[in-house]
Amino acid sequence: MKKIHVLLIEDKPSFRAFVQEAINQTHIGKLIGFAANGHIAAERLKQMKIHMVVCRSNKILEDIQVFQNIRRNYPDIHWVILSEDARKKNFPELSFLTNFNVMFVPIVKDEIRSKRMSHSFVHVFSSYLTQRSFIKYTNRAEQNKIISHPINKAAFKTSPFKKADLIIIAASTGGPDAVEKVCEAFDDQLAIPVIIVQHMPKNFTGSFARSLNEKTGATVIEGKHGEIVKKGQIIVAPGGVNSAIFAEHSFKRVIRRKSSRGYVALPSADVMFESAAEAYEGKNVLAVVLTGMGNDGTAGLQHLKRHCNCFCMIQNEETSVVYSMPKHVKEAGLADEELSLYEIPARIRSFL
Repeated sequence: MKKIHVLLIEDKPSFRAFVQEAINQTHIGKLIGFAANGHIAAERLKQMKIHMVVCRSNKILEDIQVFQNIRRNYPDIHWVILSEDARKKNFPELSFLTNFNVMFVPIVKDEIRSKRMSHSFVHVFSSYLTQRSFIKYTNRAEQNKIISHPINKAAFKTSPFKKADLIIIAASTGGPDAVEKVCEAFDDQLAIPVIIVQHMPKNFTGSFARSLNEKTGATVIEGKHGEIVKKGQIIVAPGGVNSAIFAEHSFKRVIRRKSSRGYVALPSADVMFESAAEAYEGKNVLAVVLTGMGNDGTAGLQHLKRHCNCFCMIQNEETSVVYSMPKHVKEAGLADEELSLYEIPARIRSFL
């Protein structure tokens, strides 16, 4: 697998070494150059093939004009801003960096917590690859005049039920951090199965599942072919392939579907929702659609609404990195509630 080329803008050797170690631990990114400031970084960018620039927020604020010029000259480069305050809204001066091309990662200062920064970089790199694959696919689709089938926008409203039999969480761009937040709803008392469908390339979801398992009270695993869907377990659908739920006698299994033809991003939420509609027909299914590009999940939700007692909540625009997946669900009349990311965990708990 080709690695993501990273340029680090930092003048302190100790912090350079710290960030380099965190990136190397991902086995996805490769730190191929350093720059002490924005002027040197501009020269490095002329000489190297860089996919991503990593720097501390104060470095940009010290010489913002130089970085604005870099942004204009290299619009496709993605930015990772390291800051003790990892909330984007607290840096209005950085508005010249678009939502699609910038992510904030909290600074951790001790080696004991270096694994946390490494996990953050895994999320950053997977979001980068998801976005790039989405753009590549849609460009190819436009050239080949591939169009999607029209969606039936008839409204399907469901009254809240007391307890869910299954929860499915779907997300794309910006999803890893959102999913981590939503998983605060779960602990070791979780008594129903949860399935996470996060658009990610192959080899990323295993690390993502391990990261969630360390931060969540419940058990989180990456789903394998034929995995039994167990109560109290959270299954992350494997990246790069489609997965579906298959009913077999008195239990359910997660199976992989190899075909990806016609799907913008993998794993597909539509495929998972459609299969759950059949496997859990007549049951209470809670669907949660978080931040993401495209309209994945909308068509599948129609099947869930027809065949199950499905209640759907979506993430609101204010807290979404990309308000496209939730928006399509809303416009199709399939959303029962629209909540901020910070309200969703408590709301999920009301269905457990």
